[in-house]
Amino acid sequence: MQADASGARADVTRDLFLGGAVEVLQPRTRRHRSGLDAVFLAASLPQDTLGRVYDLGSGVGVAGLCASARLPDITVTLVERDPLAAGLAQENLALSANAAFSPGCGSSRPM
Repeated sequence: MQADASGARADVTRDLFLGGAVEVLQPRTRRHRSGLDAVFLAASLPQDTLGRVYDLGSGVGVAGLCASARLPDITVTLVERDPLAAGLAQENLALSANAAFSPGCGSSRPM
């Protein structure tokens, strides 16, 4: 992935979800990009959800990160088979904007 002089990567965008509570890198073109569908999926979990949540086919991790940000008592595991998406999910877990809740969210290796 190439970066310009400012360090920005030409092939990804930096996007905000939940009013800026969740920050993610995702592919700019030619791949799935997360949107409100991931936010709605995370919002569909009942407020009293506890335990472990598996986000199968997690892409770059938006639904899982949004769920983890919203529900601090859950542990989310992101599962993705596409190496590019899984790599971006790992980067998203490490972003400082997600530090408050990403310890409750982890990822598996690409399948």
